[in-house]
Amino acid sequence: MVASDEELTEAIVEAATAMGLCVAFDGRE
Repeated sequence: MVASDEELTEAIVEAATAMGLCVAFDGRE
């Protein structure tokens, strides 16, 4: 499976966003 730069960047952004939301959610408690 070969991912284009755009697909790779999008996947990284989505992962970073998900992790950021998890961190923010944990920080509220």
